[in-house]
Amino acid sequence: PVRAAAVEVREAATAGLVRVLPRGPVTVADGGAQALTALAGFGDLRPDRPLVYAPDLDREALAEAIRGGAAFVIADGVPRRAFVPDRMRGNTGPILAEDVDIDEGGIRLDPFAVGSDGTAGEDRPDAQTVAVLRGRGGVRSITAPSNPRATQFPEHRPTAALDGDRSTMWLADPSLDPSEHRLDVTFEEPRDVPRIALTPGSDSRGVVRAVEVNGRRHVLGPGRNVLRTALRKVSRLRVAITEVDVPRAASPGAGGIRELEIPGVKVREVLRPPVLLEQSLRGEDLAMSPLSYVFSRVTADAPALRERQRGEPQARRLRDAMDPERRLTRLLHPPIARRYDAEAWLSIDPRASDRSLDRIASPAAVDLAARSSSRLENRPRHRASGAFDGGDERAWIGQWIAGRPAWISWRTPRTTAIARMRLVPPAARVRVPTRVRLTAESGASQIVPVRSDGFVRFPEAVRGRSFRLEIVDAAFRPGTPAAALRRRAVGIGELRGAGVDPVPARRTGRVSMPCGAAEIRAGGRTARLRIDPQDIARFDAGQPLRAVGCGQVRLSDERIELSDPGRSAWRIDHLRLASAPTAGLTVAGFGGRVVDAGTLGRGERTGVELEVEGPAWLVHGEAFDTGWRASCDGRDLGDPLPLLGYATGWRIERGCESVEFTFGPGGLQRAGFFVSGAGTVLILA
Repeated sequence: PVRAAAVEVREAATAGLVRVLPRGPVTVADGGAQALTALAGFGDLRPDRPLVYAPDLDREALAEAIRGGAAFVIADGVPRRAFVPDRMRGNTGPILAEDVDIDEGGIRLDPFAVGSDGTAGEDRPDAQTVAVLRGRGGVRSITAPSNPRATQFPEHRPTAALDGDRSTMWLADPSLDPSEHRLDVTFEEPRDVPRIALTPGSDSRGVVRAVEVNGRRHVLGPGRNVLRTALRKVSRLRVAITEVDVPRAASPGAGGIRELEIPGVKVREVLRPPVLLEQSLRGEDLAMSPLSYVFSRVTADAPALRERQRGEPQARRLRDAMDPERRLTRLLHPPIARRYDAEAWLSIDPRASDRSLDRIASPAAVDLAARSSSRLENRPRHRASGAFDGGDERAWIGQWIAGRPAWISWRTPRTTAIARMRLVPPAARVRVPTRVRLTAESGASQIVPVRSDGFVRFPEAVRGRSFRLEIVDAAFRPGTPAAALRRRAVGIGELRGAGVDPVPARRTGRVSMPCGAAEIRAGGRTARLRIDPQDIARFDAGQPLRAVGCGQVRLSDERIELSDPGRSAWRIDHLRLASAPTAGLTVAGFGGRVVDAGTLGRGERTGVELEVEGPAWLVHGEAFDTGWRASCDGRDLGDPLPLLGYATGWRIERGCESVEFTFGPGGLQRAGFFVSGAGTVLILA
């Protein structure tokens, strides 16, 4: 099979470079371009309505928007993190706290910190998405030096060492000097730290042998190490990695910390979206205004293809990158208490078992209890039951990574003695088993080779009801193209002679999930979501599925934490909470239309003709720049405003007919050309 990108080119009618939009109601978004794409993903981006960013409004403009029944959207804004412009992948770092900036020499994208003259303006954390520490123990910050110009792996950020999850870790930056391989935990108040428990983050690229804790050396062994520190009234705990065994043949790592346990301290990190609107709208009359929250889970590149297993973290391969945010969590402080309708886009959690997916799409296979070590690219069609469906359209295809087990298990309807079986290769160009181990629940186990025709014979029959087939060795079939040899995958098309009859899989039809397919926790309350009937092909391909709330979600006007508790096979990738105005919707007025879009010249557009029947916005679709000027019937329209997230706009009134656009700096540019030309002639003379 040939994999091709799912790209289509479609011609779409646009409103043109010159547009006239009604003055209101306007949509005010607290967030960057991500807010607009998230709205579009839920079908709520209205190209026929004006849209502005909240940081671009002053108090007077915001009050006008409220009186006009504006729709307010609070979304994940410009994340406060490092950006590496010379990399296409791995180019964004971890999201930082509002009082933490990137290290010297790094770049942070913040379009709302640019002054009117184009120079760098004031840093505005209130207009950014920032990280907030929650928990107990009075931890103010968790930091570590990093290189903001290197490839970024935000899942290995400093807080990963104290999150209580042994599957995550903080890794020291190998591009820095060894003296900077340290982790600092700063407390709100001085406290005693009599001991700590430290689990090093080691693999073949670097094994941590010793650390210094506030200057005192401790030797480490594998696994969890309890270190007696006897620290009294300290404001900071510094753990520096001082000794790492590294390989000679491979690129070395700098070591890390898988888990750092401090008595009385339990810390987790949540994200706080921009708060400009939440603060500005508090206490205002929003009876006529819709209010929405739109959030997107922070992911690595190619988020839909994240898998359960990965290679060694210190090898720093982009193909092994993990999602920095496994489950969506946000810290909110709504300006008003309201009830919200919930919508979401869901995807399968890579850690969900194959059997849980069979419950959704193949109920007949549930009794088979087929499981596996992993699914390639986290696609449900690669789950274990694909090796027992009696056909060649589906197969079990798992990951094949050095040091990680690859196995498939199943259960038979009655006690069975397996003396031989056949492993039919899959159609996909992946590795096939060459040596396997079959184990029953009794503990009986045998390792045997796999013949070239896929047959396996065991010297003694393995008896039991529950079996596990471990892939000890695997290889590509002869003739596999070189491009496919990099695939870290192993597969079995059909497992025949396993003691079970084939369980045909559903290949057509629709799947649905009742209330509880996913959940939202907000302020101590739980709201459930359901998945309406969807094509089973979308499910098998691992494509996101749309979910809707089974009821409304109530958010109070107090500070609350909203999260996906992660109690199902589904995870929330994108979430929209929308509340309707209590006084009814405000109907948009008719602003007008463009009769003639005019003629484009060098830095100007002339001959634009309009019919304007009420207060409206005049939109010029060039990228926003304060150098653009516009006049209507010979009258200058004043300074432009950013509109629609990218365009340049002016307020116009009824009766405006003839419009001209000019780019102010263009005149200076032409004058510069004239002076330079005259100077060149003079020099030649």
